[in-house]
Amino acid sequence: MSTCLFDKGEATLPHPVRACMTPGTQTSDTILIGDSHAGAVTGEALRAFSAAGLDLYALSHSSCAGFSGLVVSNAKYRLRCNRFFTGVEDYIARSDIKTIIMVSRWSLYVDGTAFDNGEGGIEALKPTYADLYERRDDMGGENDLARKDRVLAAYLADINAYLDRGDNVVLVYPIPEAGWNVPDLLARAAMTGNDAEPLGTSSERYRARNAAVIAAFDTLDHPRLAKIRPDAIFCDSFVAGRCINSLATDRIFYFDDDHLSNAGAALLMPPIIDAVRRLNANPKGTPGKTTR
Repeated sequence: MSTCLFDKGEATLPHPVRACMTPGTQTSDTILIGDSHAGAVTGEALRAFSAAGLDLYALSHSSCAGFSGLVVSNAKYRLRCNRFFTGVEDYIARSDIKTIIMVSRWSLYVDGTAFDNGEGGIEALKPTYADLYERRDDMGGENDLARKDRVLAAYLADINAYLDRGDNVVLVYPIPEAGWNVPDLLARAAMTGNDAEPLGTSSERYRARNAAVIAAFDTLDHPRLAKIRPDAIFCDSFVAGRCINSLATDRIFYFDDDHLSNAGAALLMPPIIDAVRRLNANPKGTPGKTTR
């Protein structure tokens, strides 16, 4: 993350950044982009893709949903997202990239609120939400329904723009948030001898938090689009009714309250790699209209 997660709005990166590519790669037909949720899985993604004999270019920007044309309420990053992802999109357009993997904390930019798992785990985060870049001088408020609709519409429009142009997209739905700092909570539990049980949060809480984004993404349909559901991996699979945070002290799936650890990222890689193999096996498509 220290190398491939950017936070200063670097619009003029010397693409490709070699340190953010699989070893020995000079060009890549696959790119992983998004915010710090993408940054969190980058290390494991580069390792997994290399082991699978695939190339990958991965770069991300803190607090940016992964597209140009957006502004965020966080003062530090407010105008940086548009600059950074304009540069990324320009690179994708002029490179040999065939497939874009998108990983972001999608619901945060729509909802704006810190995650509360309903069990005492409340993320320490100031409201962080997005609006259209053209509204940068007149952003809607955190609870503005029209703003939320604009952001969801922007997500769909930008994904469709890639598909219409003939690119492949691997869309990773929202990654479950934990709410509490998982390693810290486990450490405190271990000190009191209460670390035997798997740690998780409510699956229903996940569905409620991410309902709007899931519903929007479910409307997308295209032969060059693959959808990855992290909740199918983390929720109701290890423990019924729960989204798993950890199984034991050596299987901790988060490094804080919402970012996947390498162990957590490793669970996401097989379906992502399978999707990339399938999509990259086809020639780059000719532009056409998607189902909206």
